[in-house]
Amino acid sequence: MSVKTPHRRYRYQHLEVKTEHKPNIAFLRLGFVLLIGMVAGISYIWLQHATDRLNRVLQVKRHDYSVGTKEMENQRMELESYKNPHYITSKVVKMQMGLRPPLPGQVRRLSLEGNARRTDYSIDGLSTALLSQENLAQQEKIITEEVAYP
Repeated sequence: MSVKTPHRRYRYQHLEVKTEHKPNIAFLRLGFVLLIGMVAGISYIWLQHATDRLNRVLQVKRHDYSVGTKEMENQRMELESYKNPHYITSKVVKMQMGLRPPLPGQVRRLSLEGNARRTDYSIDGLSTALLSQENLAQQEKIITEEVAYP
């Protein structure tokens, strides 16, 4: 038994052996895509964490605002109750202050701007009205008058 050997001719001149190692472009692209994906994922997680933290701060601020609004409304109601004439007279009687209603000439109401009623009783509004040139003579007259208190 003889072994047949194929009679093929090889062309050694057409065989190219490359000794250089070039990087595979597909692996570089895959690495770049994975890097971008990791950066995007970490950014998304960080943004979600920041959003959750700000939502918690916002909830605390809203709660504080509602509590503050409720307290302010309660204080306004308390102030109105202190301005009530019945409350004032009851406190005067309870503290035995001996106060009585004013006599007819004892209280004077001034119209600082002609005959119009003044509704701005803030410090700035009153000081502006009192220091105006129109009312300067009237102020001097009022200051010089003496009011007799019984």
